[in-house]
Amino acid sequence: MPVDVDDLALEAAFERGDYHHVAANGSPRDWRTHAALGLCGRTGPALRQLAAFGDSEARFYEGVIQWIDGDEAAAIGLLEPLDDEYADNLLRLIRKPRISILSQLSWYRSDGGVHNVLQGGERDSKFEIRNISFAPGDLPNRPEADIHDFYDGTDPPDFYLSEMVEWHVIPPNLQELPCPIIGQTGDYDMHIQTILPWLRLFDEILVSDSTEYADLQGLVDVPVTTFCKPLSLPPNLPAPIMAEKDLDVLVTGTTLHSYYPDKAEMMRQILDSENIDPFFYNGFFQAKAYYPILARSKLAIALTRHLGAIPSRGFEALAMGIVLLAPHQSCMRLFVDDDDGIIPYSLESNGLRRAIETVLADYGRHEEGALRAMQTVRAEFEPWRTSSQYLRMIAFRAARPRPPRR
Repeated sequence: MPVDVDDLALEAAFERGDYHHVAANGSPRDWRTHAALGLCGRTGPALRQLAAFGDSEARFYEGVIQWIDGDEAAAIGLLEPLDDEYADNLLRLIRKPRISILSQLSWYRSDGGVHNVLQGGERDSKFEIRNISFAPGDLPNRPEADIHDFYDGTDPPDFYLSEMVEWHVIPPNLQELPCPIIGQTGDYDMHIQTILPWLRLFDEILVSDSTEYADLQGLVDVPVTTFCKPLSLPPNLPAPIMAEKDLDVLVTGTTLHSYYPDKAEMMRQILDSENIDPFFYNGFFQAKAYYPILARSKLAIALTRHLGAIPSRGFEALAMGIVLLAPHQSCMRLFVDDDDGIIPYSLESNGLRRAIETVLADYGRHEEGALRAMQTVRAEFEPWRTSSQYLRMIAFRAARPRPPRR
């Protein structure tokens, strides 16, 4: 039977690590589609589907996704029979009482933020994290630091993790670490001349989606991998707030700035929409003020600089039962079905304006979908679960057999 060219392209994308692309575009008849969905962080549906495939590679990835989902016994049971170096490397990590991580993670331990990997990891007994930062209580960082000052040479870490790379003062001799060096980036393009040499220090780079993957895979010589859940809901997310929906569209954040010409087009299409009552705020509210305003809104709009990237305010809106308009490329669509809380749009040809008018014309039906999506998003992006999944995904990539570092 001839092989479809698209199937070959999707297989190649899977092997390269662009799991978001495969999950969003693959066939349900191919085990890679379901494996990619699990490797993007949507583990439940992936595991239900993978069990039906008999391919040995499907068994490997079923074991990996069981590990990411936190079921170590199931992961060991699936990985142990396999004659595979990658499986053996991952098994060695899973069987350790604690996985040792040397990290440079967001040190701002806040109950109001979406960057909770460090907080979540510190609560997860599987991981021992030693974080380098300028915050009290962490390993004290300094410019031009020596990476060897941060660990015991007789007991090196299992891997090093930096998230986000561009936020940290990284030791310049990072490559002397005797363990895998993994980094996550998102704002790589804001100061690309400065950040690019640092990105090239890593053994592997993670990004949240295919649009970021397309940028990074041509800039570095190491694997680039997509994982769609580097962020979580804030720990202090309130319960759903019942309020009168007197605002049709809510737009907050940096909306009026020359760095964001796409936001200007977004604003034009909103203002061109007929018979709507929008709410604009060029800035950011404190959480205590933001959620009550969000609860009064019928629609929120996600417009990230990289159109596929995970939108933090987007999944916060869904978690509060608000209909979300998101770009067609958005990886948020892996977690919520279209017309079930999330509506895809394009800025081309007044696509956003049409999407707004379509939803508001039948708002009752879309509101029902948003309330269904609210439960899904609150479960999928629960902060401690999301942090645990993220660190387990990093451990999976750290276990990957790789050639000697150049």
